[in-house]
Amino acid sequence: MKKIILLSLLLLVTAVACSGEEMRVMGVWARPSPPSAANGAFYMIIENRTGVDDALIGVQADVCGAAELHESFMKDDGVMGMRPAPNNEVSLPAGEIVALQAGGIHVMCMNKTAPFQAGDEIPLRLTFAKWGEMEVTAEIREN
Repeated sequence: MKKIILLSLLLLVTAVACSGEEMRVMGVWARPSPPSAANGAFYMIIENRTGVDDALIGVQADVCGAAELHESFMKDDGVMGMRPAPNNEVSLPAGEIVALQAGGIHVMCMNKTAPFQAGDEIPLRLTFAKWGEMEVTAEIREN
C-alpha cells in the first residue's frame, strides 16, 4: 500500500513539473542611480502559467530600506505621481502576462543603501500570495 501511495505521489509531482505550470519572471532590471538618490525602481515581466489567479504581494532587497509595490498615475495638475499599488499587491490573473514598467506599476526601492551602477546585479526576493517566494536578479542598465 505504501508503495502505491508513494508511486502515486511521484506521478503527481512529475505531471505537475512537466505541465509547464509555473510563475515566470523575466527581464528584471533597474536604471543606474547615484548614491545621492534616495530611491530607485525595479521593473520586470511576470507570466502566470500556474492555472490559478495569484498576486505579487511583496518584494525584498538588501539594498532597499523598504521595497514597495507602486503605481504611477496622472495628477489633476497634469504631473505624474506615484502611490502604493491598490491593496499593496499586483494582480496576476491565470494565463496572463503583467509588465511592471516605468510609468506604470513597479517596485519602488525606498531609502537605498547602495548606488545602482550599470552592470551591477541586485538579488530580489519576490513573494506571491499562492506561488510563494522566488529569488530573481535585477540587472542595472539604461533601458
